[in-house]
Amino acid sequence: MGTQVTGRASAPGRAADQPAAVSSLSGLSLKEPQQILNVSKLSPEEMQKNYKHLCKENDQPVGGSFYLQ
Repeated sequence: MGTQVTGRASAPGRAADQPAAVSSLSGLSLKEPQQILNVSKLSPEEMQKNYKHLCKENDQPVGGSFYLQ
């Protein structure tokens, strides 16, 4: 008879074990922004401080790129 194909479809670039709810909102897992912002805990103050630092370092007048912001 016929064969049945079973499996999970996943979005390109998304790991199969990554929760769909996280990736559907931003396309990132929770760990990726923590790595980008160099924070180990979800501390809003530390995240904001590191975000502002990265924006300042990537500002166009100092040779940065708007694309990276």
